[in-house]
Amino acid sequence: MIVFFSEPRLLYLPYKNADNMQREQTFIPGKNIIAADIWQLIVEQYKDDFENYYSKKFKVLKPIKQITDTEMSIGEDKIDIYALTVNDIYALIENTMDIDELKSYKDAENKGKDRKSVYKAVDKQIKKISTFESKMQNKSKG
Repeated sequence: MIVFFSEPRLLYLPYKNADNMQREQTFIPGKNIIAADIWQLIVEQYKDDFENYYSKKFKVLKPIKQITDTEMSIGEDKIDIYALTVNDIYALIENTMDIDELKSYKDAENKGKDRKSVYKAVDKQIKKISTFESKMQNKSKG
């Protein structure tokens, strides 16, 4: 399961697994990959919160795509950006630190809706990452 978390913070949700053992799922800003059975346990155990906060009203945690264990193991965990609102796309881009993944969003946008603002957001994030990486390299040399 790919779950999109739209806030710029970490979210820790404790839950009990099928063996009634206490576990915790951490959600980072942007894309999160979580086993479907664990997602279902969390949704069931936080039913009121999901109805009032996480999914319905504010859409802070938004399931994007169901993926199988096989897809997870071979890396088929791409997000369909058309399942996201423009604000969610911007949040996803701002919280993605992988340049190749950012380029994949741009390629997907190019094949679909072709929104210029999404291209600009991707280019801006790539520039931020490149600048940061360059500064870190210079720091390690000096």
